[in-house]
Amino acid sequence: MRRAAAEDFDAIAELWRQFDHELPPPTHEGPANVEQELEEVREIIASEIAFVAEDEGTPVGFALARRRAPGFGTLTDLYVVQDARRSGVGTELMREVLAAFRSLGIEQLDLDVLASNNVARSLYARWGLKDEVVIMTAAVADLEARLGRQEAGSFGSIHIQSDDLSAVQQAVGQFVPRLPGGSRGSLAPAGSPCTTTSAIGIRRCSGDSRASFATGWGP
Repeated sequence: MRRAAAEDFDAIAELWRQFDHELPPPTHEGPANVEQELEEVREIIASEIAFVAEDEGTPVGFALARRRAPGFGTLTDLYVVQDARRSGVGTELMREVLAAFRSLGIEQLDLDVLASNNVARSLYARWGLKDEVVIMTAAVADLEARLGRQEAGSFGSIHIQSDDLSAVQQAVGQFVPRLPGGSRGSLAPAGSPCTTTSAIGIRRCSGDSRASFATGWGP
């Protein structure tokens, strides 16, 4: 177990490719940009925290980590080849990262792990890490199939005559938000032979003491 140097880049890059092939990137991130990812690996080796594990001179694992903010660090990569797993290599790599973080005054560490990677998640949980943020993802088409597609421009309205404005406002506020489309509803002046008698758009119709107005909703 030793600190990685610039000359270890090719060996670590090959291990990273094995890692990427074994565990492809999360669906929500799209296909990995291999060149960009390997440039980040090179940068971490040169200026951040990188360790390589060897078995008789052959690299069998690596760990990459970086400072994220004062007092905070991220373990970006931790990988051990299959033949060297369950031998403590991953734990030793993690110990080296923790010692490096401590020397830099980093007190809090985070990492990302695929929800489907049960082996890694179990290991991290044994080490004492816990879930704090969960990223949920789905295909747009699948969600539309479940929720129904919102058609643009749809609108509904109800025309009411009442002398109890507060009751109508209460009903609109209570029931319209439950309808599809996310509207909270609105009150608007009703039809034409009426005269506006208030700033909120209630109109009184000639020959009728009741206020006449419409409530509507839409996207």
